[in-house]
Amino acid sequence: MRLWPLAGVVCGILWAGLSGCDSGGEKFTPVAGKVTVGGAPLTSGAVTFQPDADKGNNTKHIPVGNLDAQGNYTVTSAATPGAPPGWY
Repeated sequence: MRLWPLAGVVCGILWAGLSGCDSGGEKFTPVAGKVTVGGAPLTSGAVTFQPDADKGNNTKHIPVGNLDAQGNYTVTSAATPGAPPGWY
């Protein structure tokens, strides 16, 4: 699995946190990406982001994105599109 695109997504969450969407007082930032293995899309599975409490991310949400047939995913957190900003 190529990890550089995932690292970019995590950095994107951190950066975009300042302008995230508002949902009931909690901010969520859109997160999407693609997972490939050996240059080919991974066609099943899911991507999860585990909040890093050691770096101050104390959210109770576990953002998840299911992979489609092209390896693409869009993250949701508790049925809300996006992920809370912070370290994962």
